Amino acid sequence: MTRPSSDASEGHAILVPSIDAERLRLQDELAQVVKSANVIQARINALSTLSRLPSEVLVVIFRCLAATQKTANPFRPRTTFRNGKSGTTPRILTLGWILVMHICRQWRQVAIDNALLWTQVIFALGSDWAERMLERSKMVPLVIREWNSATALYLDVLELLRHHLPHIRTLELCRPSYILEEVLPFLNQNAPMMHTLQLGTKNPAKNITIVVTPDDFLNQHASNLRKLVLEDVLIPWTSPLFNNLEHLEVKLTAHEDEDWFDETASQREPTLPEFLDALEAMPGLKTLSLFGAAVPFTTALSLLINDTRTVSLPNLGSATLTSQPRDVAVLLDHLELPRTAKLAFSCDCKDGIEEWLVLFTSISRYLSRTEPLTITNLDIEDQFSAGILISAHAAPSSAGGDDHTVFSIHLPYSGIQFAQIMPLFFTTVPFHSLLSLKITGGYHHFSRYPCWRDIFRGLRSVRSFKAFVNEMYTLMEYLRSEPEGSVIFPDLEVLSIPNFWNILQESEHDPIRNMQERICTVLESRQSHAPPLKKLVLGGDNLEDISLVTPRLKELVSEVTVELLPKPKRPDQSNVWN
Repeated sequence: MTRPSSDASEGHAILVPSIDAERLRLQDELAQVVKSANVIQARINALSTLSRLPSEVLVVIFRCLAATQKTANPFRPRTTFRNGKSGTTPRILTLGWILVMHICRQWRQVAIDNALLWTQVIFALGSDWAERMLERSKMVPLVIREWNSATALYLDVLELLRHHLPHIRTLELCRPSYILEEVLPFLNQNAPMMHTLQLGTKNPAKNITIVVTPDDFLNQHASNLRKLVLEDVLIPWTSPLFNNLEHLEVKLTAHEDEDWFDETASQREPTLPEFLDALEAMPGLKTLSLFGAAVPFTTALSLLINDTRTVSLPNLGSATLTSQPRDVAVLLDHLELPRTAKLAFSCDCKDGIEEWLVLFTSISRYLSRTEPLTITNLDIEDQFSAGILISAHAAPSSAGGDDHTVFSIHLPYSGIQFAQIMPLFFTTVPFHSLLSLKITGGYHHFSRYPCWRDIFRGLRSVRSFKAFVNEMYTLMEYLRSEPEGSVIFPDLEVLSIPNFWNILQESEHDPIRNMQERICTVLESRQSHAPPLKKLVLGGDNLEDISLVTPRLKELVSEVTVELLPKPKRPDQSNVWN
């Protein structure tokens, strides 16, 4: 019984090689047929009207297609969802606009010959494709954006990158710090065409590391560099790469980690002269953003006596300084900025309110320089868990213009500390000509702190006052005539409550009517001590709410209006500057 089985096995062993050979022969035959079919299809395509379009027109079409049909990584097919089911993007679609090269020979040749079609180099397609793109780009300025990509950068790719540095216009590169430290040494050639450079690290939140560029990075030569963005990457401040920048962003999140500092890290902090020298080399700077990168006060303090110069940045349009209040103050004291510059400060301090006093004093000095800036409008916005945003505005320089934002301060909300910071702010920064005060948000109900009465007493020029209804419940009491006959906001003309018709006080039977009665009581107490209110603006959901205004209130105010204002959106917990 075993003999037949043995014969079958031997027969099968004999057939396997012949089957494999036949399969290979058929596959070769099929490949020839497919190749022939492609040739025939190309000849058919060549007969179409589109194939006879002039090369100039085809180039325009291809460039439009390249802007909309992006390439994707063929080695990691993208997951898609449709009708609740997942799938993958077919590999053929990952070439994006490049597929037009397979329509016919003419299209392929037109695409290959036009260097401007190959300025966007995609490393996600692999080093072979990257090499082809770089070759076809000839010497036109290149754009390389590898910011949110997880593509590996192999040695052959890095060698290509090094070779083509002289004609790269935009380079955006973000990788984990250990990879970036391996990549940067390859970028050691001159970059005379580079206009934009953006370097960043992508690390776990608990493993933040600052990468310092090598001494020969870009051979320290990028004469046309105008925009520089660094995120947890540091170029030494003495580098000539900072010369003539128009846009500078430096974000060092590691400074938020108290355990990050060590002797090596402290050596990377610039001295005040080094920092000012770097800024002096950027006379055309238009945008400055420093997150955790301001000169530390401990570094600057010992040099303040020896270096009291100020650096003029006449073209600066906006500056965002995020650090400890004292550090920001030191930097501000050494900057000479145009009166049209918009300053934004975002600070967090746990060491006490003295730090804030240093910052407010510095802002006061800045506002009182040779051409004093007069703050006419002030907005205090409660942004829930994102903290408090204070914005100060100056009147427009010409009739019909918009208010100019002079500065804004974002600070975390801490109840008791906030009640101490606000009096310091209003007594240190000059508001002698303040015309409009807005307090919006109302999430923390910080109006309950008694400091507001004294703050309001110092703002005698205010003519327009706006506050959310839950804050107005308390603040309204401060507007009453005081026993000695004095009043707060003696020139008040407009009172605005944007969410008036959304009053929700469960303890009151008729909250809308009761609030109107409170307003009436306050206005009546002011009658003999201040001019009557000219306008009362009550925010509501529809204009018919005006019918709910009581006759008594209408008699006390020249004009009562209802404004349709959108309900305020509760902001998320992210920092407002990020």
